[in-house]
Amino acid sequence: MQPFILADIGGTNSRFLIFQGKFLFHKVYQYASQNYPDFYSLLENFLKESKNYREKLGLILAVAGPVVGNKAKLTNLGWEIELPKLRKKFPLLRPILLVNDLYAGAGALTKLSPKDLFILKPGLKSRGPKAAIFCGTGLGVGLNLGHKPLKILASEAGHSLFTPLTGEEKEILFFLKDKGQELSFEEVLSGRGLTNLYETFFRQRKKPPEIVDEARSDGERALKVIHLYAEILGRFLYQVAVFYLPLGGIYLGGGLLLGLKEFFLKENFQEEILKQFLGVKKLSIFLEKIPIYLVNHPYPVLLGCVAILEDLLR
Repeated sequence: MQPFILADIGGTNSRFLIFQGKFLFHKVYQYASQNYPDFYSLLENFLKESKNYREKLGLILAVAGPVVGNKAKLTNLGWEIELPKLRKKFPLLRPILLVNDLYAGAGALTKLSPKDLFILKPGLKSRGPKAAIFCGTGLGVGLNLGHKPLKILASEAGHSLFTPLTGEEKEILFFLKDKGQELSFEEVLSGRGLTNLYETFFRQRKKPPEIVDEARSDGERALKVIHLYAEILGRFLYQVAVFYLPLGGIYLGGGLLLGLKEFFLKENFQEEILKQFLGVKKLSIFLEKIPIYLVNHPYPVLLGCVAILEDLLR
């Protein structure tokens, strides 16, 4: 088969893989996205480093931002990617497919094995839609409607408005408003969202790894923040469930959630997520059927690119 570049371009990290029929983890190239002024210079650097600059390659490009027609804008980087410009600068790259990263993330749900998943909530096996929710630099949502052929629905549901239900949560909303930030779930459930929660209540801005380390040492502040994060995450999962009816399951991924995995696998944190998820009693007969998984695969977006490629070639 023709070799393809598979690319996962995120707000924090970008990953590339040359795919020739096998998915080789040890061949993944990773770069800090913010070290580059734009995607074109990042891609050029990868081609030179991987010694593929003069090779004819296909490209499946999954980006952390909305894709409209031949253009994409990376939400948390400000980069713009235009397919005509990309084709002109890199004439040996053919064909090129540009998709949202959660479009690819949703595609990965058909290729995950049981060892790639931790069960946060059991449910009934179903052939219904599967929802991918990834929390990292941003908050993304995608829906897998089936495969053979692959049917995926991308969305920007992470930018839906955050709705506080308690006095504490109203403080979060006021904090975001005073900072001039978007009043969305992304600003609460992404990596900077965890930072926003900490600063709201303790007037100190800490990075997610610092908050996690503090919580590991039983720091009360950090544990309070992660408990609150779990509650709000559970409510967001409920909203995704009632919007999309994902009877095939909800799959949680992304760097932030993997960083919080050790907490979410503990019973008390799971209880907080599920209390919010199952909070509307009249829908419990439906919600109780939906399994919730934590994705433990290191490169789910790249794996989704493989699923998209296989679907194109079938």
